[in-house]
Formats: sequence, C-alpha cells, structure tokens
Amino acid sequence: VVITPTRVLFGPPQAMLANRLLREYGDRVSFLRVSFCSENLDELNDAEQLNECISRVFEGGIRIGSRRYRLLGWSNSQMRGRSCWFYHSASVTVDQIRRWVGNLDAVYAKGGIAKYASRLALAFSSSRPTVRVSRSALATLPDVERNGFCFTDGSGQITLSFARLLAEKLQLPSFLQQHPPSAYQIRFGGAKGVLVVNPSLPDGGCHPQIYLRPSQVKFESEYSMMEVLSYAKPTDCYLNQQIVLLLCSCRVPEQAFLRVVERGLEEKARTLLEPLASAAYLRRVGFNIPASAVSDAQGGFDPLVEPFFSRLLQNHYRAEARKIRKRTAVRVAKGRTLLGIPDDFGVLRENEVFVRITKPDHLRPHEASAVEHIDGPLSACEVIRGPVTVTKNPCLHPGDIRLPTAVDGEEVRQKLGHLRDVVVFSTEGDRDMPNKIAGSDLDGDMYHVCWEPSLRPQVIHDPMDYSESTNEPLRPDEDETLEDQLREYFKRSCSSASLGQIANAHKVFADMEGAECKKSLALARCHSDAVDFPKTGVPAQVPDDCRPKEWPDFMEKTDK
Repeated sequence: VVITPTRVLFGPPQAMLANRLLREYGDRVSFLRVSFCSENLDELNDAEQLNECISRVFEGGIRIGSRRYRLLGWSNSQMRGRSCWFYHSASVTVDQIRRWVGNLDAVYAKGGIAKYASRLALAFSSSRPTVRVSRSALATLPDVERNGFCFTDGSGQITLSFARLLAEKLQLPSFLQQHPPSAYQIRFGGAKGVLVVNPSLPDGGCHPQIYLRPSQVKFESEYSMMEVLSYAKPTDCYLNQQIVLLLCSCRVPEQAFLRVVERGLEEKARTLLEPLASAAYLRRVGFNIPASAVSDAQGGFDPLVEPFFSRLLQNHYRAEARKIRKRTAVRVAKGRTLLGIPDDFGVLRENEVFVRITKPDHLRPHEASAVEHIDGPLSACEVIRGPVTVTKNPCLHPGDIRLPTAVDGEEVRQKLGHLRDVVVFSTEGDRDMPNKIAGSDLDGDMYHVCWEPSLRPQVIHDPMDYSESTNEPLRPDEDETLEDQLREYFKRSCSSASLGQIANAHKVFADMEGAECKKSLALARCHSDAVDFPKTGVPAQVPDDCRPKEWPDFMEKTDK
C-alpha cells in the first residue's frame, strides 16, 4: 500500500523474503506493507504534507472492506525508506505479538521509545530460518573491551559442524556445505550480529555449538530459531563519490581515479566486442542465467551473435555506464567488499588485518556455475599482503579512510588460515579499527578493502570520536501511551533530515572546499547523529550555514 498526500494506492501481493513475525503469524494475521511517497511515487520532502499523511493513517488505520489495519512496527531499513508494517487480526492483539518477540518492557524502561523501537525492529529483519537451537547448545564468550571500546562488538563463534548445518539448511551448493562460509550474519531471539566459524572449538557430543557475546544480546527472548540474513562471500568492490572525495582529501592523485574509470569502461566495452570476455562477464555477473547456458557460450557459442545475450549485454553496458557517470560506481579489480570480524586468537598486532579471498576473482563459489571450478578452499584462495585501504559506506569524515597492513605468516596462517572472504581486524591497541571507520562495529557491517597501489592514501587523518554524540537518548514519557510514542517516533524520523540529504550537502561542500573544511566536518557529525537516531530518537540538526545554496554540475541537480 502506498500513501500519498491525496491518494491511497493498493498494489497486488508481492513476494518478498519473510521475517519471523510473518512466519509465526502469517496464518492468523493479515499484514500490509505501507509506504509514504509523493504523488509521483518519489520521496516526499514536504515535511508538513508528510506529517499529515502519517498522522491520518496512523490514527485512523487503513480500511479494506470490513478490515481495519493498524500500525505494528518496522525494521530499521524500512524506517529509513519511510515504510512500515500494518496488521489486522480478529484473534491476536498487537500487545500479544510484541510480547512474543521478547522482553521489550525492560528495553523501554532502560532506553526509552527509541531503543524499544530499535529492538522491536529486529523481528522485522528479512531472514531465512534454518534450525531451532536448544539452550544446551549455547555458551557465552566475554567481549574484548578496552578504554570504553568493544573490539568484538556484535561478533560470536560457532563450531564447524554447526556452520555446515547452516549451509545445508540454506541449501547452499555442495562445496559450501563441505567448506562452509567463514561467517554468518544472524538473528537469534533477542541476539543479533555475526557468528564466525572456529574449527578449534570442541565439536560434537554435549559440547556447545554456538558462542554468543554480551554485546550481541539485546533483549531476552524465548524464540529459538536461528535466522540467517547473509553470509561471507566474495563481493566486488566499487568506488563511489563519497569514497573518491575522501581519498582526494588523503592526497590520492586525481589521475588515479581517471585511470580506474578508464579501465572500468574498457572492461565493460570488451564485453560487447570479445566473445570470451562477454561469456566471462555473464558468468561473473550471473543475471540469474542457468550455468549451463553460459558454459555453452564459453564452449564456442558466441553470445554477441545470439540476440538475447547480445541485447542483455548492451542494456547492461548502458546501465553500468550510467552508474559510472552518476555515482562514480567503478569496480576496483584489486579490491573486495568483505564482512568484518575480530581476531579471536590474538595473533594480529595493532593496525594489522588478515584478508584471504576466493580466487579466481571472476567466480563466485556460492553459485553452482563456479563451484565446479574450485578444487578446495586453499588452492582457490589468495592471501593479500601489504598496505590495504579500508573504509565502508557511508563515509563522510576523512578519518574514515584507514590504511592497515594485511599480513601473512606461519602463525597467522595456523590460527586464521581457515577464514576466507572476510576482513579480520586486530583486537589490540587503544581503539578498535571498525570504530575508527564511521563508528562501525562487527555485527554485519561490510568493509571496502582495496589493495590497488594507485589508490593508496598518502595522508591518514585522525578518526572522528563517534562516542561524543551531540544527542542524548529520549527518556520514557509516562504521560503518553506506548502506541502514541511509537507513532511520534516514526513521524519524527520521517520528517527529520535524512541520511541522503546530509550526505548530499556534505558532497557539495567537500567538492567545493574539501572534506577537511569546517562545514564538511560539521556535516559528518550530523550524519553520525542521524545514524544514531534509531538508538536516541533525537533527529540530527543541520546548521543553517551547512545547507547548500548551489550545487556542483556532477550532481546533476537541474532543478536547483
């Protein structure tokens, strides 16, 4: 259902990845996914109209025939996209559903409505169910904490046999069931984060299979299904405008970016000119094409002659060229986007990382087409050595660019050599590196790791102190009902400065005055506050002098 200032648009049912609430109550409760948009279905930026839309629907509900749908909740990504879930049921109340999620009353008493909504959102995360876990299979690991920083924030461990069980339940290819992914991003009751495979854990019998850390457990819950959101796999690394602007502030020459763009365009052009290049590209990108079709192409069949493949490649080339022009989305061959995990063995020193990637880079071992070409986890992998540029999206502060050293060696291989397609961060030092990178953690964040020498920063800036948030969490309001507070919280989120608006303003001043200028740094702080909104409930305040009056040509703001 789409709500605009003047209309309520009903769409047909859509298939989407379910969440635990849909799986549990789907046979007793009717659900609606509701979005708030402008009349042309774009983002609604008029705060007054947006508030009026939300208030009207939240207070009166949505009537379809004899049913009236009421607000239930939302995931954090839904809230950023101005959408939420409504429900209708004759036998189940909203209080019953929320109590089933877990002990959220304790969360509300301690952290207020913002923390309550943030924890409730875990139940709306799109996930895949795998296996129910008994309490006897659980154990606890201590977090590594120092100077107020948690070096293992959001990361736990699992045994090799349980990792294989997850791969089997996810119906991954046979190779990945035998050699499972090194880490899984999960939701388990009131816990969230990443579970890393540790082959040295005692396995089988009555030994625990899952080791959670206190930083992972957000609230108490009886829900025992292990849900998987994603898992460690090789993912291409792309530049974008934010990363380019920050690398420029780190004294990376502009010519280096031009060469990367030229190589990217040449790579795309070869897919339209060379049969082998086009077949290899189809194999790498996938397009949901059966592996046998691409194999036939590599066996002598020319995809540039066959009309379907030819048109597919042409359209994809146009789309990729448009991404390069609009977003500087250029693939970096010597780079990966990897799931971050901690060094649980303590072999990495401060400012060191361990990176072991699946080879060759044009194959994805989670696809059936690639599995047959991989002999084993060692022969198909490469350990990266030397300086690597590490950052993540979004990144606005110059200090979000870090330059650790990727290391290898006998002891490192012995302890960490089983890990692949992840970036392992050291647990030594005064402050963990993920926190230096946009205030990140290890509960599922993806990091850009690049070992392209021409893109190596020449200057490394001090990171921002992300613990110094300018906003204090809202405390519980005893004069308002929980339902009223949830509604106001959602409205406040939608009407506040969005992450995209702040990022665009930062892009303007970083381009005109540099990412190190006063306005750019102020906007980086505002962006951090906006990211923290789900935890604090206090919207970021953008200073008036940080609101752009003019826009660079490359942003293509033709109406401004």
